[in-house]
Amino acid sequence: MATPSSRKNVLVLGIVKYVDEKGGFPISAAQIQAVLDTEISKAASSPYNLEIFEINPNIPSNMADLRVKLRSKNWDGIAIGGGVRFAEDLTATFENAVNMAIEEVRPLKMIFNSKPNNILEGVARVLGQF
Repeated sequence: MATPSSRKNVLVLGIVKYVDEKGGFPISAAQIQAVLDTEISKAASSPYNLEIFEINPNIPSNMADLRVKLRSKNWDGIAIGGGVRFAEDLTATFENAVNMAIEEVRPLKMIFNSKPNNILEGVARVLGQF
């Protein structure tokens, strides 16, 4: 197991509550959360510290809160899930999140996972195998 000081910090941007708020997704927020909990549990024995940030355009302060989170520590990578990237109504939010990460995180390593259960796969692909 990696020591806390040697672990790489990864901020994961995803949608959980928004899935149920918007509707029309093939998976529920509870199902997504269960998968995320499993990924976070697996990450505990890896060299990666995953922190989840909920992207939700229904929360007026969401982008301001994201900027605060991006400034809160030195991030080794920013992962953006498929739900954020593929939902047409989130295109502007996705663009804002990417541009904000470019402004706030140096050096920036972007990670794109397609599902909640392959976050660590994407992280390892970009930041190195574990």
